Amino acid sequence: MTHSDKPAAVTESVHGPTPAMRRGWWVLFALGLLAVGVVGAALSVKLRRTQTEHTSQFFGEDAVAALQSSRHFRLTMPPLDEAGEAEPTEAEFPEDAAEPVDLADIPGVSHLRRALLDQRSYDWDTRRSEDIDSLVADSAPSARWATIVLDGEVPHRPPITPTTFRLDLTNGWVGVPGRSGSVRLTGRVQRAVRSKLSAMYNVEG
Repeated sequence: MTHSDKPAAVTESVHGPTPAMRRGWWVLFALGLLAVGVVGAALSVKLRRTQTEHTSQFFGEDAVAALQSSRHFRLTMPPLDEAGEAEPTEAEFPEDAAEPVDLADIPGVSHLRRALLDQRSYDWDTRRSEDIDSLVADSAPSARWATIVLDGEVPHRPPITPTTFRLDLTNGWVGVPGRSGSVRLTGRVQRAVRSKLSAMYNVEG
């Protein structure tokens, strides 16, 4: 075979992605980012949303409804010192030592309501079957208690049942008198609730 008879080398022409293909990739990439953003936003909303399943079962639906929409949020508590600790008093319940203060219209009360409503605020492993007032009677003399009375209806909202909560300012126990059971707030929430109660009570009182 002469040189002129050799077959010509066959080369394949390799083309890069066409503009249409590149646009398609960018569209898929953008859709993926959008999907991730939507899922992330949904998870964020779920985490921020107040979760009340356990609190409704434990405190009762009436108590949860009162926390959500009572017109009045009446607080009585013993005096606190500058460090936020309860000052000594011989009163068994705080209403024996102070007049109730209605915190309903004070800025920040919604955060307090949410803290008491949200099931993540409580250490459910600490649940006890005793009524909260039995716990009050058996508590150490140094324990100090606050009482929150929720009553009054808001126009255009479902009616509520007047409800009382007792809060242990020393150890974080919470319960509804007349309903079996008490449970402790988590350490972080306990400190935040005590600080907020003290600040709001002193402002209004």
